[in-house]
Amino acid sequence: GVTLSLSVLAMVAAEIGQYAQVQSFCAEIFGTACEIHDDQTIVGGLAVLGQAAVAQDTPARAARLLGAAQALRDAVGSYQDTRAQVKANRAVEDARRVLSLSAFAAAWAEGQAMTSEQAVAYALAEVPAVPG
Repeated sequence: GVTLSLSVLAMVAAEIGQYAQVQSFCAEIFGTACEIHDDQTIVGGLAVLGQAAVAQDTPARAARLLGAAQALRDAVGSYQDTRAQVKANRAVEDARRVLSLSAFAAAWAEGQAMTSEQAVAYALAEVPAVPG
């Protein structure tokens, strides 16, 4: 229940542009989810951070996070509701539109190649300094 509540808070924070809060909520999500091996929740956290990265004008980071989320989702057969899928697809397209084709493909491939642990470490370590 805690990770679900934090996930909702992270999504709301992302929608209102409170990216520092998104990062904080996701750090808590990852701490709990990694402890109990909840890959579904890790996928959600990576996706929210990827969507926030697009809004923060860090499209390569977004592509890596979204690529990692998609790879983990595929590996564990994780479910994504329609609304979340639409948001993720929009974020991928936004990142793809900003980056060159080769830059997007490279960043996406880097994300896809990450293990769950590597993706979480990247998500937590590579925090761009932005207001909010």
